[in-house]
Amino acid sequence: MIDDFLNKFNMIPLSDLEKGVVLNFEIEKGDRTHKITPILQQAKIKHATAICNIFKNAYHGLYPFKRMEDPIEIKQMIKNPQYLWLIFKTNEKEVIGCLGAHLDKEYKKGYLFGFAIKPAYQGKFDSLKAFIGSLIIIWKTYESQILIWSSEVRTYDTAPQYGNIKVGLEPIAFLPNKDIFTNHRESEFFTITYNKEVFKRRCKKKVRIIKEVINCYLFSKKRYDLKEHSIEDPIINLNKEKCSNLGKELISREETDKYGNKAINYYFKKSQSKFSFIYNSISRNIEKIKYKIENLEELIVFIRNLKNFMEKYEIVYAECYVSAYKPRHQKIFYNANFKPTGYIPGFHYNKNTHEFQDIILFALYKGIIDPDLKYSLIPETKELYKTVTMGI
Repeated sequence: MIDDFLNKFNMIPLSDLEKGVVLNFEIEKGDRTHKITPILQQAKIKHATAICNIFKNAYHGLYPFKRMEDPIEIKQMIKNPQYLWLIFKTNEKEVIGCLGAHLDKEYKKGYLFGFAIKPAYQGKFDSLKAFIGSLIIIWKTYESQILIWSSEVRTYDTAPQYGNIKVGLEPIAFLPNKDIFTNHRESEFFTITYNKEVFKRRCKKKVRIIKEVINCYLFSKKRYDLKEHSIEDPIINLNKEKCSNLGKELISREETDKYGNKAINYYFKKSQSKFSFIYNSISRNIEKIKYKIENLEELIVFIRNLKNFMEKYEIVYAECYVSAYKPRHQKIFYNANFKPTGYIPGFHYNKNTHEFQDIILFALYKGIIDPDLKYSLIPETKELYKTVTMGI
């Protein structure tokens, strides 16, 4: 929990990020005196090129999110109050690392991304201390505004997974074959930590899940002591004629950015319903599926068109968050070959009721999961991996 993490490091004062913070605290793991102690600073517009160069060098120009290699995009994020960029410097003022955070204050969520170190300093620079120090400052600064923090952790090595566990970002969902790093298809884990306030305000409605979700649910139930659920097997009765007519009324709008990524929006002429997602042209994946429907037939038509898009662009991975209180929606996604890969308590903040509602991450993926993955997992990720893959 965020509260526990901040209590553990409460002796570290919040310093002026404008001038730079020397991270001179001690951490438990081994002798670190030989490593360069980081100086942490909030990024300014003048640092945009240095941040881009870190990604270009660390990933040999193959980073799948090309806006991180574009100084214009980085400058826009630095100026945007919904983002926070931190840089890590040596005593000689050289910028050798960075970390980004997306701040969604409206929905009480923050997302960490873009933690990268210059190759020449990897192993020499105390990256674990840099990561921990960054989160002490970020989480303390936004403690009352952002109650949930999440991240995606790579599986090429145990070090990133260990770093997440060290700060309380625990694995909660598996993302099979989601991304490409240096031309290699790689699975990841979605990690999360909460302010305890989330569970005090967690939705009181009984969770209603299909039986295929039970493994993921029990994993989260054990960790967070969840209560009150029912397992259901809903019957999906569809009006085929209505589905056919809706298919004719579907309108698609597509926006393509300068990197080839697409923002797709589906909707109907005579309805307020909508379905949208983001396509990454390098990783060939789909994220941020959002939908609002008036009936199940609309959802069926939306998903059919999504799958047509996936075939056209040879998509390898797609994910969607589905309500833990809507078993018919869960079953429709499951019948469309989306598999539950994580049960995430309280992840959706309902602004009308001020409650935190549970969601299930459903993923559709293609290809074989790297058989060597099991050798690069720590106990916490290995437990989740075994739990999820029993069902997929």
